[in-house]
Amino acid sequence: MALRIAHANFARGYRGGERQTEILIRELSKREDVEQTLFTRHGSELAQRLSGMKGLRIVETTRLGGHLGGGFDVLQAHEAKAAHWAYLEHLLHGEPYVITRRVPEEIRHSFLNLRVYRGAACTVGLSSVICEELRSFPGVREVRRIPSSCYHLAHDDASAAAIREKYQGRFLVAQIGALVDRHKGQRVLLKAAEILRERCPDMLFLFLGSGADEAVLREESRGLDNVIWLGFQKNVGDYLAAVDVMAYPSRIEGLGSAILDAMDFGVPVIAARVGGIPDIIRSGSNGILFESGDAAALADGLERLRNDAALRESLSGQARSDLSSFSPERMADSYMALYQDICGAG
Repeated sequence: MALRIAHANFARGYRGGERQTEILIRELSKREDVEQTLFTRHGSELAQRLSGMKGLRIVETTRLGGHLGGGFDVLQAHEAKAAHWAYLEHLLHGEPYVITRRVPEEIRHSFLNLRVYRGAACTVGLSSVICEELRSFPGVREVRRIPSSCYHLAHDDASAAAIREKYQGRFLVAQIGALVDRHKGQRVLLKAAEILRERCPDMLFLFLGSGADEAVLREESRGLDNVIWLGFQKNVGDYLAAVDVMAYPSRIEGLGSAILDAMDFGVPVIAARVGGIPDIIRSGSNGILFESGDAAALADGLERLRNDAALRESLSGQARSDLSSFSPERMADSYMALYQDICGAG
């Protein structure tokens, strides 16, 4: 008999968590022993991306609605609002539920959160630091670590070549992510760009993304002629195929799935030693780590990477080898094992 899984994701927009939800659903759809339903908000991009997928039913509703009479073996909540939905569904129909937590922040000890997390059959953390936080929350039954997956982004060789041609003669450093400094640390990279402006005049910093801090960050960087703001780009794979290094100066990070994308393209990564990033990057082996907020250390690491092609090749080669631990197949296998354990225990 097929395992009946109900996924829930009510997040606004389409970011890392929604991408991982999509990857998991797509991977599970390849298995004949799985039936899937997705509960999501009306008009969500996630629903649009998965529309028409064979074997997937999509229910567009609110986090308090869509309770259609049960009939699921496992409920999978992919974000906080979805956890509330799963808890209510559990109360109404008795199905066990799993909560995946993606952020390394303390869970608020509200009455509702205490009930929701205590009621979960299992909670999943993307990284070691998130799992530690989950284990410290009162009443949590079981915690498992299941990392995010790389996405295998598509790219066009001609477009990537055009990007290289546009910035010919420059050593390209990319930062990809929401322009929210308290999370992604763009100001740290801007300070590094200021330090390296004279030391490495060929180095060019490309910021891809949009967000709440975009206007103020652009204004603060006005005097830096080695910084370019490219805004949100749909063809991220083309840029990853063109750049020399990925810089990831986060102040807070659950895991850092964009790092996995860079590794997939053979782009060496220099990243802050924060949150779940050390679960991916082993400094000196498959990337370089620096202490979060230390712009001077970031600048030194970037200069070292610029000057040492052999190091870049060594780091990217090992990174690609390590990606097998972060594949869509590995993630789907881990979730299936969890679902089957829950159903067997029931």
